[in-house]
Amino acid sequence: MKKHLIPILMILISISLWLIFYPQLPDQVPMQWGVDGSVNWTASKFIALFTNNGMYVLLYLIILFSPKIDPKKKNYQQFSRSYEIITYSVMGLFLLINLVTLFKSLGYPLQIHFFIPILVGLLLTWIIHSHIKNLKETVSNQLKIANRSFTN
Repeated sequence: MKKHLIPILMILISISLWLIFYPQLPDQVPMQWGVDGSVNWTASKFIALFTNNGMYVLLYLIILFSPKIDPKKKNYQQFSRSYEIITYSVMGLFLLINLVTLFKSLGYPLQIHFFIPILVGLLLTWIIHSHIKNLKETVSNQLKIANRSFTN
């Protein structure tokens, strides 16, 4: 249960903030932006609340149940720490995207075309950085196993 606490708190923070600021939201909330930062489409604030947070909950459920339905579920034990890091990173990114959407809708001057690519870049950098240590150890172990199989 402890490993589920952080993602559940992230979801609750997102839902709480959307509910707190719901009365101040405009009738139409931007849901997608182009690469230049212009709004491509909007939705009513009610649909935006449920779509953004519903996708967030659905994402967590997919992350939560994927190891249970995967035919190779035993492998998750080998990389449980990596899976946890990816879970926290993706859930954190979705929280930030939800917050950016919410605060941009409230009129805060956020530069979407600048902000979101930086967030995605930071996410990828964090994941890669977190796995470099594990990757080096895994490659080393795999080379030892391969070497043993060729020498026998």
